[in-house]
Amino acid sequence: RRAMAITSYALGTAQRARTRCDDAIVAFERAVALFKALGERAKAAIALNRLGETHYERRDYESAAEAHARDLRLCELLDDAVGEARALNNLALAHIGAQAFDEAEKCLRRALPLWRKLKDAHGQAMTLWGRAQLRYEQDAVDAAIADAEEARGIFEQQDAPEADAVRKWLAAIKRGKRTGLRRYF
Repeated sequence: RRAMAITSYALGTAQRARTRCDDAIVAFERAVALFKALGERAKAAIALNRLGETHYERRDYESAAEAHARDLRLCELLDDAVGEARALNNLALAHIGAQAFDEAEKCLRRALPLWRKLKDAHGQAMTLWGRAQLRYEQDAVDAAIADAEEARGIFEQQDAPEADAVRKWLAAIKRGKRTGLRRYF
């Protein structure tokens, strides 16, 4: 059963890379069920994260939010602060996509102190960039730019590839562009 779980997870990853999202979703769901049956909740949480990301890529934000909420519950049970913060970031993005802005704000408010407590600058930057996206969607453009600039600075200090994406996002925002921004995150 463990080999089946690992194989299902790997298959989901491969199908997602090939943009065969329906097949990836089936494989990730199976991996989650098998890992849970084996009592490997940490691996189930990782598979749930990938499942949520796959739904998000399909722009099925409600299913993404549901998967990330399941991931969050498992990480809380496991007392996995890194997993919890990651799940909160991803859940916030799903809520932003679904225009559930109050829920997204709650997630980001919980995630940022977790990343700070963990002394994880990259996680902090991801949360700040998520908050920038939320603020932009709420037409708080100046606040969105400030958060994105802070995130960009952190990413640049780390030489992280996200710095380029934030720079492009900021340039589009400053030009007043309203569509096509999702390709940057």
